[in-house]
Amino acid sequence: MNSDPSARNRYFAPRSFTTKDVGGGSPSGPAQNSQEVRQCRKTRQRQVIIEELQAVTSHPTAAELYELVRPRLPRVSLGTVYRNLDLLARMGLIEKLEHSGGEARFDANTAEHDHLRCVRCGRVDDVRALPLDLARPEEDDLRGYEILGHHLEFLGICLGCRQSSQTKQATK
Repeated sequence: MNSDPSARNRYFAPRSFTTKDVGGGSPSGPAQNSQEVRQCRKTRQRQVIIEELQAVTSHPTAAELYELVRPRLPRVSLGTVYRNLDLLARMGLIEKLEHSGGEARFDANTAEHDHLRCVRCGRVDDVRALPLDLARPEEDDLRGYEILGHHLEFLGICLGCRQSSQTKQATK
């Protein structure tokens, strides 16, 4: 057992998460249940999951994040990782990226940004700068909607899948 009190506080203080704890979160992001936020204790498991998610830019699935977390939490279950990711996403502390027919991926960057997704392997990358000038829809097109934000996803084939495909074609 580590006798350094600061090591213990790194995981357990403060007693609950706030968006400030994970370097972001947007008040205009996903709706947050204030009671859920107040009741969510900052457990070591949640802290490690967030730290590992922040350490990668690959937008991992829950299973991939589970593999990243296991060296630090060898007794954690895949179900625990799923439940904590779902809770952290509902709280707006992380972003859950979902698309039909594919496994959800997770992103520690909750700032508004767009993504590229490979249609072959499911890899997701951030778009650094939006290449399109997206104008706000005309008032007539809004049909009474109030615009809160947007999500834009570009679909394509990643470099790894393209190279793999070219290698297979060259060996035929």
